[in-house]
Amino acid sequence: MMGRSAFRELAEDFVSGGFLVAVALWLAHSSSPVIGGVITGLPIRFAATWLLAARRRGAAYAERMARGSVMGMAGNILFSVTLFFVLLPLGFVAGFLVALSVCVASVLILKATFRE
Repeated sequence: MMGRSAFRELAEDFVSGGFLVAVALWLAHSSSPVIGGVITGLPIRFAATWLLAARRRGAAYAERMARGSVMGMAGNILFSVTLFFVLLPLGFVAGFLVALSVCVASVLILKATFRE
């Protein structure tokens, strides 16, 4: 069972992350598609997570977490590039699945290459 402080941390993460994502989505939908894409590509949620992790568990933990997130960001970049090229030719579902497969494969390759 989750302790009271762990539940509070999870609730803070959920509320702060949800708020940041909601603001980013609102800004993205209120602007042009290109600006919306720039906003959705920013590390908004990552930054909040790093700050909360550093506050709770120290800078060394947040640094290791940031190192791991580089793999996720590389996957995000490859997802976006793949989606850019395959979305119109393959359609939404197939294009999304292909881009997601490229993302997951790239993260797994990076994880296998750069072990802790």
